[in-house]
Amino acid sequence: MIGLCCAGLLAATLAPIVQNWRAVPSDDLPWSYYPMFSQPVGDSYEVTHVVGIDRGRREHVVPYRYVSTGGLNEVRGYTRRAVHDDAQRFCAAVAQRLRAHPQAAPAELREVVVRTGDYVLTAFYAGRIEARSLTEHARCPVEP
Repeated sequence: MIGLCCAGLLAATLAPIVQNWRAVPSDDLPWSYYPMFSQPVGDSYEVTHVVGIDRGRREHVVPYRYVSTGGLNEVRGYTRRAVHDDAQRFCAAVAQRLRAHPQAAPAELREVVVRTGDYVLTAFYAGRIEARSLTEHARCPVEP
């Protein structure tokens, strides 16, 4: 009986694999064919993010917990929506959080820049950050 149950669960788990060969695959939970793993991945990735600029004009990553609340993926989604709605207001809110918590900044930041970059993945995985394009949405002072 246990063997039959295991065989049934295995068959149900593997059944969605046929979606990989359909012209228009259908993905449905809980029986997914995991398109995120079976689809080709391009050589670039677009991400909207916040960068801090210090007195020496060097860039620093602003920790995501100072951009918004929640986990990293939730903050990335929020950042994208906030920039779409009102990038300048979003930038000002991040700058205000950094002013309120100066220990959060990786260096003495002068300003915050909100931008979208299209980054080369092969370079990233080789330890380099290369942007194909950068679009600046807003720039705000951190210093009072």
